[in-house]
Amino acid sequence: MPAYPYKSQVQIVVASMTLHNYIRRKSQEDVAFTEYDRNPNFILDDILADVVPRSQSQGNQRPSRMNYVRDGITNSLMR
Repeated sequence: MPAYPYKSQVQIVVASMTLHNYIRRKSQEDVAFTEYDRNPNFILDDILADVVPRSQSQGNQRPSRMNYVRDGITNSLMR
């Protein structure tokens, strides 16, 4: 992982906490959060349904819904 200046590290932590809190508030029925609430030792499988291997994501495909969500979050945080 590349080294970031201290100020950037702080901003990354704050952004991560903000995203976590937003997801917790908006995703009341999130399966992973519900399972973790029941079992604090729960570890999510490292398989994400909307993640496409890089070799499949290249080309002239339309951006995924998650790209729009990520870009929207980025834009709102940068205001």
